[in-house]
Amino acid sequence: VVPRVLAFRVTNVQRAFRELSAKGVRFTKDAPNRMPEVGIIASAACEDPNGNLVEIIELEPGLRHSKIGKVYSESSSE
Repeated sequence: VVPRVLAFRVTNVQRAFRELSAKGVRFTKDAPNRMPEVGIIASAACEDPNGNLVEIIELEPGLRHSKIGKVYSESSSE
């Protein structure tokens, strides 16, 4: 089963994380994740009331998508 994820791109995940946490949103981790090797400055996830995964993500300037698929496909072909 592939999880369904609804992602929102934001300009400052740290700030959004603090503001949403203060309003009672419970995230899956205590702090946003960082993955600079794939162009992700920060991301954080929570579940909506129906159990769907909702993510906020901040990418490096100029990127339209993360480089995660490219990075992982290259490492698995070695």
